[in-house]
Amino acid sequence: VCVYTAGSPINNRALFPCQEPPVAMSTWQATVRAPSECVVLMSGEEQTVPTEDGDTRFLIWNYYVTMPMPASTFTLAVGHWCQVTGEIPPALEEGVRDRTDCDKTAKLRAGPGERAEAQLVSGFGSSTSEVVKGFPLQTGSGDQTTRSDSAFCYSSLEDEGLSVTDYSGMVDDGISCSHGDYPCRFTERSARSQRVIPHRVFGPVCLLQKAQMGVLKLLPRCLAAAHAVLGVHPFPRLDVLIVPAGFSSLGLASPHIIFLSQSVLYGRSPGSGENGLSLCGSRMCHEIAHSWFGLVIGARDWTEEWISEGFATYLEDIIWAQTQQLSLQETAEQSDLKALLRWRRLSDELQNSEEVLQILRPNMENTGQVSESGSSTVKHALNPDKAFMQVHYLKGYFLLRFLASQVGEQQFIDFFRLFVKKYHGQLILSQDFLRMLLITFPDMERKGLTLSAIYADWLDQPGIPKWLYERSAVWSQARLVEEVKAEVVKWILLSQSHQGKGRKRKRIETKVNYKEVTSEQLVMLLELLLEKEELSVATMRALQRTYNLQNQDAEVRHRWCELVVKHAYTQAYGDVERFLVHDQV
Repeated sequence: VCVYTAGSPINNRALFPCQEPPVAMSTWQATVRAPSECVVLMSGEEQTVPTEDGDTRFLIWNYYVTMPMPASTFTLAVGHWCQVTGEIPPALEEGVRDRTDCDKTAKLRAGPGERAEAQLVSGFGSSTSEVVKGFPLQTGSGDQTTRSDSAFCYSSLEDEGLSVTDYSGMVDDGISCSHGDYPCRFTERSARSQRVIPHRVFGPVCLLQKAQMGVLKLLPRCLAAAHAVLGVHPFPRLDVLIVPAGFSSLGLASPHIIFLSQSVLYGRSPGSGENGLSLCGSRMCHEIAHSWFGLVIGARDWTEEWISEGFATYLEDIIWAQTQQLSLQETAEQSDLKALLRWRRLSDELQNSEEVLQILRPNMENTGQVSESGSSTVKHALNPDKAFMQVHYLKGYFLLRFLASQVGEQQFIDFFRLFVKKYHGQLILSQDFLRMLLITFPDMERKGLTLSAIYADWLDQPGIPKWLYERSAVWSQARLVEEVKAEVVKWILLSQSHQGKGRKRKRIETKVNYKEVTSEQLVMLLELLLEKEELSVATMRALQRTYNLQNQDAEVRHRWCELVVKHAYTQAYGDVERFLVHDQV
């Protein structure tokens, strides 16, 4: 049983009276009264200490924030969540084992007087984490109480051997804040060296093991990598909540709390190892990046979604590569493969959408302006297709890749840190970022790359800029892509070998050695096979068996289900049904 909000951009008005345009920023505090067996999570700066509400079976939770934020960033979740720990308490282990359907999981509660100790273990290998135990959450009523420790996890990443190399050689001293008056972490010396902020992970009982293997394992490393790339964490703590299948996106970042869809959890494919963590890790990096771009720095105009989503998509790859400790060559190869996958998605979307929905700055020179009455509107907001568009993520991501190619990737990341120092706690427009970039790198304008040129090529026009067409041809020849193409040829030849053979004649299958591929390569492989008119039943069966497709991550299973439907492979219709039920996003 649970309830949770999805307030962005205008739904929080149904929860409390508020002004929702981004410029109407405010602080907030909330008192939530909930049944004692429930956990209340919310945007708040400190771990709340629930108090009993007299003799009732209810607890009272108090949260507050001191940084003024748009009302759309407020988030609340109440449910029968369990905290994910390094070891699952014995009282819950039976209920977790071999369960994949949350709807069928019986509610499990510890008996009277039982106490589940929160011994948290985070990161890879045998690394441990220091635990600071919070207030024991009271459940039940009267003398019959169940207690469980709610604990924050502080990781010692030096013990894990994680590189402490910072992306920037710049010193963090001398930050002057331009925002309103509130306690700011960017001016706190202790915050500058805090690579991993206190964090907790929550989810339903049926997903504890998956969340433990994926989210809890990766979260401290992702936080440390984000700090290495962008500097001071804007918020002092973080809760991550695994939300139900009906949640409408892969993730949602709010101050102090991230919602993650259950679809991003660890892929169960045998032998997948860390490769099975790719979707989970990269998505967490995306949502963590929103702490800087989307939350502590937000778009002043509702229509400039790319400032949040384009930046987070670009930073996702950089932070995830840092988390994996990839070499420069490995980072570049992984980046090129992901760029090609995104290019294919963007190209397909732009061919099948209205041109007015393809523009990143639809208000153009009027961006950021309000009417005389003080009201602001979102252009095309009532168009039902807009909610399904990825153009702000993808075209915004490619714009940032283009700018990085002009100044150098390392210099571009250094500039991000400078920009965050100047604009944290403020709302911005596209021109704020671009003007500061052009001032910092004057050679760009000398090469003809002016503000008006960037507007014309990327922000104010539909379609695909010339640079992107040219780069996509380069990405399609990258090493990891060529490996995929070679595997696709093997599968096509196998399918052709099955055609025209009689059913009764016993066939001797030619043994083919298929190369092991990463999850992103597997997505590409299935996309390329989707372009083929025919695949034999035997080929579909071999595909499923070779890559254990029904147990891969959600991105892979999505393409597999498309392939199953296209070729009417009835033996895998069960995979399609499970995907539609459990991976609705």
